[in-house]
Amino acid sequence: MGKWMSREDLKIFMGAALRENPEVFPSSPQIRKLLAEYGVRAGRWRIREVADIQKMKSEWIRNCDERKLLERINKRGFFNVNRGGRKLITEKLSGICARLCSEAGAFPASNTIAELIKVRYGIGMSDNTVMRNTKLATMQLDWIAKADDADFIKALSEGRFSRDIGKKVKACANERVKRMITEIALKSDIFPSKTYAARLVKEAYGGSLNKSTIDHRGDIRSLQLAWLEKCSDNEFLRSMKKLRMRYACEEVNAEVYARKRLIEERRAMEADYARFVRKNGKGKTEMPPRKPIPLRSSRMTGR
Repeated sequence: MGKWMSREDLKIFMGAALRENPEVFPSSPQIRKLLAEYGVRAGRWRIREVADIQKMKSEWIRNCDERKLLERINKRGFFNVNRGGRKLITEKLSGICARLCSEAGAFPASNTIAELIKVRYGIGMSDNTVMRNTKLATMQLDWIAKADDADFIKALSEGRFSRDIGKKVKACANERVKRMITEIALKSDIFPSKTYAARLVKEAYGGSLNKSTIDHRGDIRSLQLAWLEKCSDNEFLRSMKKLRMRYACEEVNAEVYARKRLIEERRAMEADYARFVRKNGKGKTEMPPRKPIPLRSSRMTGR
């Protein structure tokens, strides 16, 4: 049987005991157990009357070291913690996870975070525990915005964006892929087929993306239409000659045909004008109207 204490004495003794044992989480059962080790008897209701347990829990969460926090989260040791305490747990764990991913240059997927925690702290935390106790989507959006290009492409090539990510994160990742591919492809004088776009990515960032990723995440159709709009006639014809456009989609092929027809008509008109000048002299500039030439099929366009 332990001894009873007055309310004031119990409060003072409890504070001293917890300071001597910082590893003890200040829940009522844990405090009761700790006091019993000192020979002091106090029920859970009496402990709650004497101390602001929720405030003590929040202070413990705020001040404990990272390993203690991770161990208690992993053992589901945070019982009856109020909303403020839960928020502190989420913020602190999210900060730890974000730092680990930043140091490793890794996208914060739940399985990656679990692996990093295992390596750094030796604690086998599950993917679900990570997802349940962190602001995973916020971390992922922040990482996509701040990661350097090489780390981003590496994560993409390893399939890190295919696991436990929401629509908003996926859209943000796709937008960055599209922006990066567009930036390098529009500087090139060669039509950006899927194969060539993948080669440009490898040369620029050192990571390998397959054609499917280039197509779906990079919006290859919009990229090809943008390239057709800005390229010169010589660049266009050179790409046609090398059969770069043969696997383009129907919409892009329609633009290719239209551009090819325009070039053929312009060159035919220039040839007609040159013949007219040779025949009639430079003084006359009026030419009789000519019929537009029909679009000739060409194997170079893939049709």
